[in-house]
Amino acid sequence: MSRSLTSLGLGVLFVLCCGVSSVQAEDNEESPKIGIFPVQATVTNLPQREVRRFSMRLSQKLAAAGAQIIRKYPLIGGRPPTASAPVDLGALKQKDLGPVRTALQAGEAKLQAQDIEASIKPLRLALQTSTKHMRWPETYELFTSSLASLALAYLQIGRNDIGEALLKNLARLSPNPLPKAIQSSRPMRFRYKRASREVSSIKKTSLKLVGTSGADVYVNGSLRGKLPLEVSDLYEGYTYIRVTMSGHLPEGAVVQLKEGMAAQRFDLKTSAPVQRVAPMQATKDLLTVQVQKEAWDAPAFIGAARDVCEKAKLSALVTGLISPLDGSNHRFHSVRYDCRTQKVLILKPAPIQNELQDADTVLAKLAPQLVKPPEPPKARIDNTEPPPDERRKVAVITRPPVPGAQTKPVHQQWWFWTIIGVAVVGGGVTAAYFLLQPPKMNFSATWDPNFNSAQ
Repeated sequence: MSRSLTSLGLGVLFVLCCGVSSVQAEDNEESPKIGIFPVQATVTNLPQREVRRFSMRLSQKLAAAGAQIIRKYPLIGGRPPTASAPVDLGALKQKDLGPVRTALQAGEAKLQAQDIEASIKPLRLALQTSTKHMRWPETYELFTSSLASLALAYLQIGRNDIGEALLKNLARLSPNPLPKAIQSSRPMRFRYKRASREVSSIKKTSLKLVGTSGADVYVNGSLRGKLPLEVSDLYEGYTYIRVTMSGHLPEGAVVQLKEGMAAQRFDLKTSAPVQRVAPMQATKDLLTVQVQKEAWDAPAFIGAARDVCEKAKLSALVTGLISPLDGSNHRFHSVRYDCRTQKVLILKPAPIQNELQDADTVLAKLAPQLVKPPEPPKARIDNTEPPPDERRKVAVITRPPVPGAQTKPVHQQWWFWTIIGVAVVGGGVTAAYFLLQPPKMNFSATWDPNFNSAQ
């Protein structure tokens, strides 16, 4: 039970560690890489050391706000590369071949003095050292001489297996002229011819050479052509290549060939002095002028900032200008060039008092905006297309209400009481008219024709 709990605890701890690592990795990836071009100033009486110190404090505030500060030339803290001097080929050759000559001379002297055992060590050293510096024409001659003398030394002490193998390797290379150790000894010439006949049974293979186009290629001491080149008549085993070109450092290599085609690349470096006083000096000068002019929206500033972004791999470039405000007070104009969107953000000038002494407070407020500016409001998109189920329905369009107008009940409208007042007045006038009329007398008379006769 305890083992299960222990295993479970270790597993949980491992998961937590992985989670923390992934979170940290995400945080590092989200940190913008910001380069700071040194702040400029138009104030003549402001010391340059104060302006440089202001740039350093700005970088500190940006780092505190979560930015990853990149310090590369011509950005703040960068250093221009120094110009390289021309390569002394003579001194370089002496440095490479001096130890080979010394070891070969020591071995041959002991060989002539019949101190055979003592000659083997310096001759082996000369052979091994020469293979490391195969780029010089003298190297191949020193190499073949060391190989022949060492073969002779092994044959004289009775190590025929090693001596015959060395002679076979020498015959495979077909050196011309032959080393003195072979020419001056009749037994050595006989053994060398026998080794040459045995070499004819070795398989041949091909070697493809690429690299600096037009360079001369020497294979086993013989000029075979120019790069790119394919050589197809080489014996299997070790082959010695030298590549040279005017104005470039020569190169050499020992290539082991087997069945099939091998390939080797030679990219020669220039031996002339490289004029690299300041590769981005023009960009630095252009940025300085544009910042001092406050021409941050100009194509010249945008082009120079884009060049710095590409070479320094930045997310954004921050710079600014210090200008006079009044008296001893100044103001700081800060600008941010976004390397991804290629847009320029110019913040509102911030006042600075007392000869840049209060800059920390101002820079602390500006840093978050320069590291990650606020995103612009998104454009409102109105979807005027009705839903699919409502497309066949008839839409009733009403007149929208007048802005500011308020709808009142009928009894609170002025026209309602006007109508009521007119109706009341009209009814009262009509009633008074009929009530004030005098009463009408209706008389009806009947004439009796017999009225006078009766009396």
